[in-house]
Amino acid sequence: GVIGPVSFAVVPEVPIRRVEAEFQVTGVGLASTNQVFLAPTCTAPPPDRSGSTTMSGVVLRWLAVPTVGGALLVCWCPHAPCAEAISIGEVSVVGPAGDAAAVVAYPRVGEEFDLHLAGFQIVGELTLQSEACGDAGAAPLAYGGVEDGELVVHAAVVPTPGVVNLCWCPANCEQLQNFEDGIGAVTVWNVGDVSMVAEDSGSVLAGVSVQLEVSGFQLGATSRLKLVSATAVCSDDAALLAPVASATGQQIGFDIL
Repeated sequence: GVIGPVSFAVVPEVPIRRVEAEFQVTGVGLASTNQVFLAPTCTAPPPDRSGSTTMSGVVLRWLAVPTVGGALLVCWCPHAPCAEAISIGEVSVVGPAGDAAAVVAYPRVGEEFDLHLAGFQIVGELTLQSEACGDAGAAPLAYGGVEDGELVVHAAVVPTPGVVNLCWCPANCEQLQNFEDGIGAVTVWNVGDVSMVAEDSGSVLAGVSVQLEVSGFQLGATSRLKLVSATAVCSDDAALLAPVASATGQQIGFDIL
């Protein structure tokens, strides 16, 4: 006869990201060696998954911790390795859908920036902090909460360059250790001094090549420099210069003519 799942249920009925849930799959000929996983699509092989499967009568029980929020498919495989998975339904996991780092482009030291993160039935609060998420002794740089269906941090300011963590708490957020779900990291940049090699006057001769050295944070081969008139602004169109010297992360060189 035909074997496979017929229906499924989830406990709790609305699972929460990073909180253990039980997925109960009912069907014919199921076994604890079957694979169950959550994914945007039921591709094979399945993504890395945690949790465990056990049988209770005709019910296959999968205990797992969803790692992302949003609408996901519940996928089933008869055995491992999984050659072909089938979708047995859809579940909506409460919480942020993914990494917030892509929401903001190159925030600068000492300058205000906002963060917005979407998901499903967004709840809870956010912190932006230098310490690891879940650190009870953390000193958050900014807090955020739910606004119009998004998790939002307003007017965050980071005083020093580096990488800061965005931490989410779904409930009981009075204690900092409950902000243990790291949902992203934001790199805060600082471009500092610009100096001309072998030139003290700050001026150069037309048609004579000169090298500029730029200091800052996480400078690399993909860094670019734009030269514009003193009466223009940096958003004006101008050629982008690639570096001519290997970057140390803190300093990089450009040739201009």
